[in-house]
Amino acid sequence: MESTESRYAHLLQPIRELTKNWEIDVASELNDYLEEVRFVALTFPTYCLFCFDWG
Repeated sequence: MESTESRYAHLLQPIRELTKNWEIDVASELNDYLEEVRFVALTFPTYCLFCFDWG
């Protein structure tokens, strides 16, 4: 007799694949975003609606 896990493996596989799409490094993504915002703020300082003091 098949185990429950192997019996429904074909149903669970798409769910496991979807969860892999959401495994992101949030800190890295935020750091990349801040670098982009910093570049825009430095490139267009007169049009900057929000400017940061980057120290």
